[in-house]
Amino acid sequence: MSLKQIAISRFANLICGVKLLDNVESAREIAKYVHQLPVHLIDDIFSHLVNTNDEYLSSSEIAILLHSQKKKLIIDDLVNANGSCFDIQLMVDISGCNMMNLTELQLPVACSLPSTICQQLCQQTPNLQTLNLYCVQIHDDSMTAINQLNLRELNLNYTNISDTGAAQLCATNSKIKTTLRILRTYGTRMSTRGHLPIFDSMPNLEDIDSNYSTLTLLNLLKSSHGQQREQGPILSLRRLRTTPIRPNVVKAQHVKMALKICPKIEEIQFERFDEPERVLDLISGFKNLSRLELRHNNDTDYSLEEVVCVLARFCASLTDLKISNFASKSEFFRGKKIYLDFVNLEKLTLTDNKSFPVSRDLIVCFLERCFHLNYLRLCCGALTDDVIFDVLSRNSMNRLKCLSLSNCPELSVFGAVEILKIPSLTMVTLMDSFSREQQEELSAQVDVEKLNLFCADSNLYF
Repeated sequence: MSLKQIAISRFANLICGVKLLDNVESAREIAKYVHQLPVHLIDDIFSHLVNTNDEYLSSSEIAILLHSQKKKLIIDDLVNANGSCFDIQLMVDISGCNMMNLTELQLPVACSLPSTICQQLCQQTPNLQTLNLYCVQIHDDSMTAINQLNLRELNLNYTNISDTGAAQLCATNSKIKTTLRILRTYGTRMSTRGHLPIFDSMPNLEDIDSNYSTLTLLNLLKSSHGQQREQGPILSLRRLRTTPIRPNVVKAQHVKMALKICPKIEEIQFERFDEPERVLDLISGFKNLSRLELRHNNDTDYSLEEVVCVLARFCASLTDLKISNFASKSEFFRGKKIYLDFVNLEKLTLTDNKSFPVSRDLIVCFLERCFHLNYLRLCCGALTDDVIFDVLSRNSMNRLKCLSLSNCPELSVFGAVEILKIPSLTMVTLMDSFSREQQEELSAQVDVEKLNLFCADSNLYF
């Protein structure tokens, strides 16, 4: 063991002794001593504690090793899963001004953050940009302290925050309403109407993750303000989506409204929609759109191939496309010359309908025409060895860097071995497609070290 390692070990043992005392003054004295060390050595001691300690770190240990140059602190990764035992007050008292340069902070799940401690925490972290309070026990009155931070991202998912807390975030003296870009309120007690003041007072908000569809919130906003909103302030929202739990049926009029209120949309996720051709035509009006996810719509007879062809006409500039559960019509391409000119498409995910699996022609068509495609994920029961050999015979397959295949029961071990011969691939994921016996057979046929093969239950990672 080197002298450096010995020193690190002794400092770690010294800090561990504070856990037994949980005494603020004693901890502060040790912290002063520790902070005379070079920053990189303090970080080494921190890593040593994390990697060698059989127990989770205490609030005092974290506070002692928190130096003023620290930018990011994810406490949830360092403590017991039951964060209710974590003493935030002790950490705040010991660390003092050493938290002032933190830009990102995540508190432990289930820990308690009373308003008085929250106020002290916010005063000691004036440079925070990201605050993650996921599942933290926090209440509405704490928002009066948080609204004085210049946050860009605030995660309130699964907290007790209600409409009262939302109103506090939007108070007249609030700083956060001009800086916030991302707000997560999923699983809170906020109502749809509780989100109205957020949209009204936060014009720079780019993403909101809530119990409600973005379209529901926009529609409520439009109704509340009448026609004036359509011609008034433009929102900076970048994501437009419905929720899987209570999906809206998206109509052309909804997309038209969104185009007027928030034209900067970059990502769209729809669970169900009517008038596919009209909706997709309007979607093309979002000039910054790069990511699109569409799920099966029970109310339309459109096939997967028809949806893809409409997208190719109206949304050819997409870089990331996900389409799930539409019925595929294998005869669609017969006698037709189809061009899928997604000139910028880099990532494609196709998940088929069990009754109508993704057709070979469609997969081949994407590979032939999408010259920048480097990530392909297929979750389809029709993927057989014959399809794989057909696809492998095409030079376009050699551009792929990442390939993910899920739930492909017709794919054999021999087919998987052939896939691994594609020279350009840097990562292959085969998931839920092989039995344990087949996994062992595959392991015996490939260069495990070269491919970095990892087997875990029903999953294989190369």
